[in-house]
Amino acid sequence: MGNYTESLDQFLKSLDYRIQLGDTARIASSYNNIGIIYFVQKDYEKALEYYINGLELRERIGDPRQIAVSLNNVGIVYVETRQFHKGLEYYEKCLAINQRIGARSDVAKNYHNIGVVYDQLGEHDKALNYSQEALNIYKELGDNASQTYPLLGVATSLYLMDRYQEAKTYALEGIEKSRRASLLSNMESGYSLLSKIENKLGNNSLAFDALLMNKKLSDSLKNIEQTKRLTLLEAEYKFNKEKDAIELANEKEKLVLSEELKREKIIRSAAFGGTIILMLALFILYRYYKLKKEANTTLAEKNQRLKELRESEKKLAADALASKERELATMAMASHEKNSILKNIEEKIGEIEGNMDSEHKQKLKVMKRTISDGYSLDKSWDSFIHRFEDVHPQFFDNLKTNNPSLTTEDLKLSAYLKIGMTNKEIANVTHLTLGSVKSKVNRLKKKMEMSPDDSVRDFMLQFV
Repeated sequence: MGNYTESLDQFLKSLDYRIQLGDTARIASSYNNIGIIYFVQKDYEKALEYYINGLELRERIGDPRQIAVSLNNVGIVYVETRQFHKGLEYYEKCLAINQRIGARSDVAKNYHNIGVVYDQLGEHDKALNYSQEALNIYKELGDNASQTYPLLGVATSLYLMDRYQEAKTYALEGIEKSRRASLLSNMESGYSLLSKIENKLGNNSLAFDALLMNKKLSDSLKNIEQTKRLTLLEAEYKFNKEKDAIELANEKEKLVLSEELKREKIIRSAAFGGTIILMLALFILYRYYKLKKEANTTLAEKNQRLKELRESEKKLAADALASKERELATMAMASHEKNSILKNIEEKIGEIEGNMDSEHKQKLKVMKRTISDGYSLDKSWDSFIHRFEDVHPQFFDNLKTNNPSLTTEDLKLSAYLKIGMTNKEIANVTHLTLGSVKSKVNRLKKKMEMSPDDSVRDFMLQFV
């Protein structure tokens, strides 16, 4: 909560500055960003206030894409506060704009959101139609990751219509596509829905297993969603502050030029009136001193503000990097927990396999192969390394340049140390003993010519 409070303070300061500059488009952007923070903090009244302020400015500017974004945000607040008909009204306005400008992906998102509202209103036939429309568009666009949302939406509608077997088919497909795209939150909601479906179908054991997966994913996802939103806000804040800094520098140049022109005008005027030259000279000197003092005071204030903005930008960037590294560690642990659960399920199947006839044994073997595919360590590492290089794109290249003898296993260990994972956490993720991890860390220090007292974690900080 502290990070959100600090970000809110910074955005409010930025809003004041943009109002002084009269930059309508960026004032609207600030309103939207402040609304997002209030929404995450569940202060829906404040969130709605800032979203609507931003919407009114964007409608005045006339940018249809930004108007659609604001309409969608207002709709989300109304839905979250269970004012479903109001939310539907704004979703449909957003849909009309996206259809007009040909934003196909956004149209699909609107269809999905509208489908969710109709499910809440008990109109499940309409909800099903909108979710299927969204799914068709995402398939046409080849967007496999986004298909997970309408797949689970279709499954939800079918479940509420008591069409459990069809619902199960869509839920399983949604969960599988979510797993491939590493969408942990969708997997968590998908397993929750699957547990309810299996319970309705009388499959109590499968319902329990799905519920267990839901619980594990839920525990791992407590902070990830808020971290992502905060990181996005911080990145936008940083970008906007750079623009503000440039404009501030231009303002300073204009102020200096204006003061020089004033002095030249005063000096030219001093040529008139022979008997009062001395008085005019004294007046000019006094005015020059006063104007210079005022100009210096103004420049000093603006420089101080710029310094504060830059310091805030640096801190936000550091906090964003730390948040991303915490997310990486959480992702690695969640992958380990998923593999452990799948391994336990595979062992349970092995225990009951001996009591089954040949037909059921064959089905169990197929199920075991599917589970084995699910907890592939190589896939987990590939997904982790892809996210890691997004955060630290030059880390491995710089590390190998300075230490050419490092192996792939050494680089993997270095990555875990870089994001601050403890030896115990690394042991859990790599399926090694704590003693083995300590030995590997010591060998890594020797390869990098470090003394036993040196901190390998501090050493990794120099590589970005």
